Amino acid sequence: MILRLVREQLRSMWRYTAWSAALLAFALALATYAMVTGATVAAQQDASYEFAPKEHSAFFDTIVGPGSAVIDHGTLDVPRLPFDEVRSLVAKASAEVPTTAVVTTAATTGSSKDWLFVAAVSSPIRWQRYLASGSAPGHGEVALSYSVAQTLGIGVGDRITLDTADSRGPKQHMTFVVSGTLKSGTVAPYWTNLPADIYAPWSDAEEIALGLPSWRETDASTGAVTTVISTVVSWNGDSGTLAPYDTGEYWGNQAEGFSLGRAWQNTDQPGYWSIAAAALAVVGMVIAAFGMGRAQAEARTKWAATVRVLGATRRTIAASSMIETTIVSLAGIALGLAAGVAAVAANLAFLRARHPEALLPTGPSVPPVLILLGVGIGLAISAVVALVPAFWTSRVSPVAALKPVTPIGEAAVSREVGVAWPLGIFGAGALAWTALFWVYERGIYKDTDAITVALWIAFVVVAVSAAALLLEGSRALVGRVGALLARGRRPWLIAAGDGLVAHRRTFTFASLSALALTGAMAWAATDSAIRAIDPNVDFGGSGEPPLPSFASWWQDDFQASGRAAGLGIIIGVATVVAVAVTLASRSAFAADAATRSALGLTGAGERAAAATRQWAVMGSAAIGGGLLGWAVRVVVRLGGAALSPRELAYSAHWNLTVAAYGLAGSALMIGVALGVTLAGSLAIGLLTRAGTPIETLRRAAG
Repeated sequence: MILRLVREQLRSMWRYTAWSAALLAFALALATYAMVTGATVAAQQDASYEFAPKEHSAFFDTIVGPGSAVIDHGTLDVPRLPFDEVRSLVAKASAEVPTTAVVTTAATTGSSKDWLFVAAVSSPIRWQRYLASGSAPGHGEVALSYSVAQTLGIGVGDRITLDTADSRGPKQHMTFVVSGTLKSGTVAPYWTNLPADIYAPWSDAEEIALGLPSWRETDASTGAVTTVISTVVSWNGDSGTLAPYDTGEYWGNQAEGFSLGRAWQNTDQPGYWSIAAAALAVVGMVIAAFGMGRAQAEARTKWAATVRVLGATRRTIAASSMIETTIVSLAGIALGLAAGVAAVAANLAFLRARHPEALLPTGPSVPPVLILLGVGIGLAISAVVALVPAFWTSRVSPVAALKPVTPIGEAAVSREVGVAWPLGIFGAGALAWTALFWVYERGIYKDTDAITVALWIAFVVVAVSAAALLLEGSRALVGRVGALLARGRRPWLIAAGDGLVAHRRTFTFASLSALALTGAMAWAATDSAIRAIDPNVDFGGSGEPPLPSFASWWQDDFQASGRAAGLGIIIGVATVVAVAVTLASRSAFAADAATRSALGLTGAGERAAAATRQWAVMGSAAIGGGLLGWAVRVVVRLGGAALSPRELAYSAHWNLTVAAYGLAGSALMIGVALGVTLAGSLAIGLLTRAGTPIETLRRAAG
């Protein structure tokens, strides 16, 4: 019987299940894109570490040239050995374990005083991977990095003359033929940190050491000259030859393999926003499940009540709902993972076409742990999302098939708590945190650990009660906006307002997301205005820092940091989730829509009502949230200056100017939120299908 119920539920509620799967796929695609990008960057970095990889390393001041004396003053941490001895050590170690030696020195060219780092590498290098043009360097040749070739304006076949960078001796020169140019490793997010600017073959290492030494030393008493060049030897595994010289440190970077932490570290600014957007989408799905679950259960009330009359138990209905959601969720997981990997591949193809000179991975790197993680996250979300409609559906009484009952989408499952309790707890927590912070800053209580714990407890109390207040405020805002719209004179305005008043809980998520996220955007804009003026503005200084122009702050700090674009992405994701929730919950409005159609509301009027309903809620919440975020950050700034003796209390003019900058930035963020939410609301209007009352009710029934 359960499988039969699953089949019928999928058939009757396919719109809801399709939207649930789409939302799950959307969230997983964002998370997969960010993590696969990080894994791909990590894999590329590991592949490029053949220039100087390995688990162990030793540093040598290598002595070169006839007549050089190994002068050790007894205070040197780095051992000094003749070049022939170092070369012999490398050869012996290479027979034991994979070993790489790199002779490095600094040089200049022409009139430029900028140092160029020259390296001769002993291990074989896959030059075809790194060369943008030309071939691997041979005797008397070098390969230039892309940036050096571009700066100097030289290419394959040209000659380059390098001068010693050390100023403690006579200048020496060496001329090389450019055999090739390397690809650029500066395309975000696939940064590749190659350890040198110019590469020469290992066979020329001693000649380079003589011609471009790192430095020379002359003993004052004997007149002996020591010509020195830096050498790094690195290796994997245990080498008896090199073990006495092992420093226990790494030179440059090493191949570390994949880890989730490393994938996070290797994401760039867009990657961070992608992860944040994915987290928002996941949290939004869980929150939205309550509204969608109510709407789903309300739409199938008659169906559920009927099968209850036919003998189905609450457990049977709940189990069928769980199986149904699991089936759909597996499809969403597969689609989300595939879409995330495909997005990384598409981004690589785009970057490769736009930057043919760039050193880019050949394709996405997808470690199995990422697939397992994605499946685990998807199943966890599915379980949470499935519980809500299963709960609401199982609450249906058999009497619902026989007579009208309270719509389950608006029925309360427990006694509602007024706003007084959360407000009182918030006030008490804020007061306690303020007092504890004042005591902590002035060192009145010596047990700082206890004060820190108490501060965190007070912070958690404030955060939880603030979340409850935001939820209650969002719910009240929906009712208030609906009442205002219902006073309109046009039929579509009245229809929009009545829909909000009748289905307040359904639009609570849209209101809450716009309120909270636009508030966060406004906070970030105001915080940027405060901190951009002086990096240490919160921790003292002398005098008042100068006030930059609004344009310079906006362009050089807030916009350049990627916050504006990133926060725009975040509010866009929230809008997508809110729109999906509304569209998935349309069946809850079927009876109202049929009634309005019977009373003469046209299809255009129904579409206008749907779009207005969504934008009125999210737009008003965005305005309120933006102003709230700005005000809270300004109060925190002024309060911090008053409570902390380490924080400067600047003049009223300075504080007002910064507050004005923050308000202007917050207004721009509110504008972004209004634009994004308007686009989502228009999409709802376009996707709203109107028809006769009978057609509307038939579509709602599946």
